[in-house]
Amino acid sequence: FPVTILRWSIDNYTIKQVTWVNYNREIHEFLQNEAPKINEMYGSKYNWKSTDMIPILETCIFLICFRKEKPVGFLVAQRLRSFFDKDILIMKQVILYGLTNTRASYLLLKAFIDIGRNSANHVITMIGEKTNIKPKTLERLGFKAIETIYRLET
Repeated sequence: FPVTILRWSIDNYTIKQVTWVNYNREIHEFLQNEAPKINEMYGSKYNWKSTDMIPILETCIFLICFRKEKPVGFLVAQRLRSFFDKDILIMKQVILYGLTNTRASYLLLKAFIDIGRNSANHVITMIGEKTNIKPKTLERLGFKAIETIYRLET
């Protein structure tokens, strides 16, 4: 599912799509530094430092938000065909993360929505327990709540 991403620039923020071609040390170090914070949100169950980024970069849409040329957030999404109707494409958020005191999460969400509107029939997002994005914000952007997700740690 190729997706052509243009560069989004708003104020001091720029959002770029990352592929294995332009994945660099700065992005890698940002992810490595922020991974422990993300991991804590999920019960420290994941070893992000051992994650092979190449398959993610080859199969997902990976966006990085920069503020004044420094990474401040990222979003990973997948575009999949529906199990029930192969003609239906679904853009699904996998993870959204932004540093506090930035607009990264909101801007990445807006970019994700734009991509989904142009390349899918449905756009599915979620918000975590500790996010600063409120359900009302999603509703203003056109989303409707369809389910609540729970996790059982084993």
